[in-house]
Amino acid sequence: MPRKRLFWGLLILALCAGAPLCYLLWQANAQRRALAEVIAELDREEPNWRFFDMVRTRKHIPPERNSGDVILAAYAKFPKAFGEVPILQEIESLPPNKALTAAQENALWAAVQPFEAGLADALAIADMDEGNYAISYTEDIISTLIPHAQKVREMATWLAADAVLKAQKGNVPGACLSARAALNAGRSFGDEPFTVSTLVRINCVLLACAALERVLAQGDASDADLAKIHKLLEMEWQEDLFARAVRTERGVLHQIFRLLDSKKLDFKFIAALSEQKASTAVRAFGFIGNSQNSAHTWGLRYANQAQKIIKMPVHEQFEAIEKLQADYFDLPEVAKLLTPNWKKFHGNTFLRGKAQVACGMLGVALERYRQKHGRWPDKLDALQPDFLGDVPPDPFDGQPLRYRKTKNGVVVYSIGPSKAMQGDRWDGQWNVELGQRWEFRLWDVDMRRKQ
Repeated sequence: MPRKRLFWGLLILALCAGAPLCYLLWQANAQRRALAEVIAELDREEPNWRFFDMVRTRKHIPPERNSGDVILAAYAKFPKAFGEVPILQEIESLPPNKALTAAQENALWAAVQPFEAGLADALAIADMDEGNYAISYTEDIISTLIPHAQKVREMATWLAADAVLKAQKGNVPGACLSARAALNAGRSFGDEPFTVSTLVRINCVLLACAALERVLAQGDASDADLAKIHKLLEMEWQEDLFARAVRTERGVLHQIFRLLDSKKLDFKFIAALSEQKASTAVRAFGFIGNSQNSAHTWGLRYANQAQKIIKMPVHEQFEAIEKLQADYFDLPEVAKLLTPNWKKFHGNTFLRGKAQVACGMLGVALERYRQKHGRWPDKLDALQPDFLGDVPPDPFDGQPLRYRKTKNGVVVYSIGPSKAMQGDRWDGQWNVELGQRWEFRLWDVDMRRKQ
């Protein structure tokens, strides 16, 4: 009897210990299969989706057309150190049709003058609408240095300031040249696969559009200059920068998980770099059990959902991204640390940039119409076909961008993410935070350059 009891006791003990072990083995196998299925689906549907495949298939830009080389050479002539420039923020708060005071003009000239040598060289990119930069990629990607990104942003800032100064001095052709160069500074990133580069590009476009609005509020630009600017804005409108950002982040996530799987990377290092705070358990132990494969799968699936949203009409993306937000909070912590919260960027960054480009494009077309006909059109349809193809839709609802006449000109605008914008930034009734602009305004000739 004692031996039978021992036998059954050992058997029960073995079953109790073995059942959880079998479950863990089954779970690990299921997670590996799920990950393999997601990767296989991506390989079938999206060749070259991996990050270094994206790098390998980037567009080649011949040296003679590469604006990036020109920007870096011009930037080398900038002062070695410079800080905030209050006059630039002060001008941003002024109605574009208001001329600068003598003190403001002198302050702007004093700010721009140290950069003149570099800016003179950088004007060459006004006719160079593509570029790229040499990058030494690290295996983990996130350690890759891209110092040119900040240089590009600063170049666009000073080119935009140069456009404002030239407009103030009555040199409208020169101001248009500088505004075009500021726009092309953003385009110099080309198809660079880094989200931070894409965000800087959008910022450059916003700077260029703000400068252009002031230039056209200070005088008359030639139709030839306006046509060149319109062509650039139209090219920028065709770019799907959000799609590029989603593909980039998905490729980065996959590469990092590959390195974690091969033990070339420690997740605690990744957690330390993340903007989000990892839990105590994750910071101390990294992955537990088979959570790595599970997190990898969840992260790829979430990115794939965002990728499907990209294929929707742009105005349908906004609400779809809002719904995707719930899935973001359901991600395993380790995947969340490596995945952007797309809601945070989509409306106020990517769609805002899209809307401002469209507003600028329409603004230029409206100015060309006024110059030819001596009046503003009653509707945007009147711009077709001489000055515009299709009227671009508002990225936030798919309707044509709004257009109305004001007491001293016209304004074209987007309703924005709140769907409540009225294009009234300069009506004196809306106390808007600097930079939150969703419009492009034009003034009647007799209301331009007001003292």
